[in-house]
Amino acid sequence: HCTSQGDTSSYSGNYYAEDMEIEVTIKPISGNSHCLITRAQGVMRHYLAGFDGPNSVSFMKQDFGITRLITARYDWALGQEYRLKLVSEKDRFILYINGENVLECKETAFGHGMFGFGCLEDGENEIKDVHVRISEPKSV
Repeated sequence: HCTSQGDTSSYSGNYYAEDMEIEVTIKPISGNSHCLITRAQGVMRHYLAGFDGPNSVSFMKQDFGITRLITARYDWALGQEYRLKLVSEKDRFILYINGENVLECKETAFGHGMFGFGCLEDGENEIKDVHVRISEPKSV
């Protein structure tokens, strides 16, 4: 159970992780921002993907300020559970919701970092059934 006041993020995992898949069940309870985080190098450098305002999802870059790289319409509702999966592979990112590909983006700013959860405003949600798969770095 997560409750946030303002822009909030939480991280875990290897700082040097590159390719990864993050899959969770999330139930937004209040607020309009409920996101997964990938390639986090700290609170001011990471990517977010997920619910971003009423009836929309976005893939965003936090680089000492938020930039929305792509936004799409997605009808989501408070109190409903959704299965989100964020795939980060090289410069390609894909967000799936309930098995449906809802966003794809190419971006090269951050090549490694931790995974996590975040929001851009006050809110509350429940997160469960977290699965993270990290690809092993290729040996030289």
